[in-house]
Amino acid sequence: MQKFAIAILTLSSALISCESIAAGRPAPAVTTYEVKAKELDSHYYTIGTLKSDKATQIRTEVAGKVIDILFSPGQKVSKGETVATLDKREASALLAKLEAQLTLAKQQLQRQEQLIKNRAAPKEQLDIRLADVAGLEASIAIAKLDLGKLDIKAPFTGYIGSNTIVVGEWLNANSNIATLDATDLLTLSFAVPEKHLEVIQPGSEVSLSSVAWPGKTFTGIINYIATRVNQDRGTIDVEATIDNTEQMLRPGMSVNVSLALSKNENALLVPARSVTYQGDRATVMRIDTEGKARPVTVSIGAELEEWIEVTQGLNIGDKIVDRGRLKAKPNRPVRVLGNKGSKS
Repeated sequence: MQKFAIAILTLSSALISCESIAAGRPAPAVTTYEVKAKELDSHYYTIGTLKSDKATQIRTEVAGKVIDILFSPGQKVSKGETVATLDKREASALLAKLEAQLTLAKQQLQRQEQLIKNRAAPKEQLDIRLADVAGLEASIAIAKLDLGKLDIKAPFTGYIGSNTIVVGEWLNANSNIATLDATDLLTLSFAVPEKHLEVIQPGSEVSLSSVAWPGKTFTGIINYIATRVNQDRGTIDVEATIDNTEQMLRPGMSVNVSLALSKNENALLVPARSVTYQGDRATVMRIDTEGKARPVTVSIGAELEEWIEVTQGLNIGDKIVDRGRLKAKPNRPVRVLGNKGSKS
């Protein structure tokens, strides 16, 4: 019995000692944030890909020997501008021959018409001369088209790629000359979950950024929304047009896309560092009138990089623990830095 009494006395002394130490320990220092209503734009973030508004391979239509190359890699060329020339001597000679034959055929036609007028020749001969002239005119038109094919032209305005030919080289029909990309306008392709379909419309703006240009934001205009939803992913394909006249972006780039979904002018935002999570439960420490940190369960809305929207659990004017969140103990006093009247 004596040993038991001594043990109880020792335990009681220890508890009294711990309480004394706790009572003398200063409250943890924290900073607070007063909940306010702020404007919040809700966004959907995803990755998109850029492609040329127009892109093609410049190719030969006919075979021939390269006589002249009129472009440099990376050069901007206009629609219809000649970028390379093939040997025209044979085609030019054929055209000259046909034109000479046409001149002769027209002279014969005039003589035949005079004979018919004088009733010195049958009318059937006039029909033959007319057919000769018409046939030669058609042959000349074809020859001029073939001659024009020896001047290889840009099909649209854009930037020409690397040179794949040399002067004097023989090229077969459909040989590749270079690439051509129209990059003053780019097309941004990305996908949006079908639940956001009601908020995207042709003409809506979309923002994008690239690691190539830190801190720079580009703007595009949505011009296409797919007519079908991808059943495997539950998304819908969207395209936007990007003004790229400064040539800062390139086809093939992957970019970060930000699409505005809605605007809330009275959102309650709190610093992201003030929120802690346990499974699906989110809590903040609210300072009560006694200066104690009370844990409050909150419902979370939009999550930004530094801010979190609270949809339930807090009111305007509430003060919550900002910095020092891990030091604050539930239902225990805290010392608010900068507040001389805070309780400790």
